[in-house]
Amino acid sequence: DYIFQNGAGSDNNVSVSGGTEKTKYFASASYLYNQGIIKNTDFRRASFRINLDQVINSKLSFQAGMNYVNSFANEKPDGNSFFSPMNSVTIIGNFHDIWRRDGNGNLIAVGERGRINPVSVVEDFNQTNETSRLLGNFSLKYRPMKGLTIDYTLGLDNYTQSGNTFLP
Repeated sequence: DYIFQNGAGSDNNVSVSGGTEKTKYFASASYLYNQGIIKNTDFRRASFRINLDQVINSKLSFQAGMNYVNSFANEKPDGNSFFSPMNSVTIIGNFHDIWRRDGNGNLIAVGERGRINPVSVVEDFNQTNETSRLLGNFSLKYRPMKGLTIDYTLGLDNYTQSGNTFLP
């Protein structure tokens, strides 16, 4: 029971849109937070978006937009990993003393095969992951004559990801 907790979360969104016959706009922002059911885990995501459509005249119009998303997670090893607290809990018996420490105060391995102590994973392991993504677009439409439209579209997709893991 020690490694688990009740997880809470929230998802907040706001947007605004409007315009005139020749100009239309849309903007939005959102923030999501989820606390993990394993102690010391959570996930956060923030995003922003803006779009603009503009008619310059009967022959020329453009559209521009941008979307930015950033997420950050405090994680613990998962899946079929030796260090996974979920894996340890299902494999070791509930009769082992997971609070036993060595002479230096460190939690010691538990079980018949010296499995990683799930309390140590929750308290001592630090694993983070941050992702940022920027999407941008621009489109220009030119109608020189009836039945002919020339479209020019430009896009950007920039993605970065950084992860850190500390295993004592």
